[in-house]
Amino acid sequence: MKHRILPIFIPQYACPFNCIFCNQKTISGEKEEVSFDRIKRQIEQGLKINPDEDVELAYYGGNFTAIDIDFQKKLLELANSFERIKSIRISTRPDCIDEERLRLLKLYNVKTIELGIQSMFDDVLNACARGHTAQHSKNAMEMIKKFGFLLGVQVMVGLPKSTPEKDIETAKILTGFSPDIARIYPTLVIEGTYLAKMYQKGEYEPLSLYEHSCNERK
Repeated sequence: MKHRILPIFIPQYACPFNCIFCNQKTISGEKEEVSFDRIKRQIEQGLKINPDEDVELAYYGGNFTAIDIDFQKKLLELANSFERIKSIRISTRPDCIDEERLRLLKLYNVKTIELGIQSMFDDVLNACARGHTAQHSKNAMEMIKKFGFLLGVQVMVGLPKSTPEKDIETAKILTGFSPDIARIYPTLVIEGTYLAKMYQKGEYEPLSLYEHSCNERK
């Protein structure tokens, strides 16, 4: 039986900070506001594609574990109400992970948690207005593994205050936590972000394609 991920985007929903590089509505292309009816409709539409496949539903683009607990439960119950949805994955922030939240996710068939870590250097996190520290990431990864979830880590190369050496060291640190999934994103300058203003003022220079390819080879 084939298996695929059905992504449902909740752009920047429940995010307590406005990271300088982030504009999830532009990135995801999702124009509608987050609502139960919109999400239900999109799940039903997504399930019409390849009806013989089992599905893992993924709530992406927001800070899932910081959503109001009642609405969070409604979204999880909604996913579990469809027979073809065999598991759920979420994306969230490291500082919004604790044992109480993880116990709740266990009850609702969440299998995978992807953490937006970005960097393991506090000066880089501060420069990006992330609002959490590298220690938050370490704590969250340890708890997620302890509870038996699949752990995903999301990092970005070329952030303000970062260097190729810091990016490589971030990857080395994260391998020590044995993540099951790793996403490495290049830092892109997206219209409508503070990073775009920094770029326009000459305060930030993104990595070139050549520098990205060098980092990949390393």
